[in-house]
Amino acid sequence: MKRPRVVRGISVEEGSGNVYADLGYADSESMLVKARLAAKIAEIVKRRALTQTRAAEILGLTQPKVSDPVAAAEPVERAADTLRSVGHHGSRRESW
Repeated sequence: MKRPRVVRGISVEEGSGNVYADLGYADSESMLVKARLAAKIAEIVKRRALTQTRAAEILGLTQPKVSDPVAAAEPVERAADTLRSVGHHGSRRESW
């Protein structure tokens, strides 16, 4: 990371782009992928105006899992399959 600077009297340090790595989590890359997948799933569900019940049917999940997008993104490979189920056909290496 870059050297901290002071903005309006507050010490500010630019992050790396992965908040989980910045916080020191050992599995930061996996956590970032899960967070991005969860956000993408939520975006598609919203865009398609799906109810949680209908989204659960499409995704093959329970409704409580759909209401917690991070849980819906477990594990990463299952989340990628879930993303494809709702109609996002990008590659696994797609940059979001």
